[in-house]
Amino acid sequence: MAPVPEATAPAQAAIDVALDILQPWYAGPTTLSMLGHHDGVDLAFAPDTLRRLRDVKESTDPRCVVRGNFPVHGPRPTR
Repeated sequence: MAPVPEATAPAQAAIDVALDILQPWYAGPTTLSMLGHHDGVDLAFAPDTLRRLRDVKESTDPRCVVRGNFPVHGPRPTR
């Protein structure tokens, strides 16, 4: 969030620089609440866990009616 729209891009650039600097100390998966707006859920789940979660989501809600801030569905096939 920026105080004025013009500050959004510079603020995001500064955040990206800070994240790049801190990358060597990244400890692995994080919680969904700690993800940034451009992060994917793959940062919060191990690959096999995310695959199982996506399988459950696809079998129980194939039309993605139930949604959250961080969608777990995988790429949708184009038709």
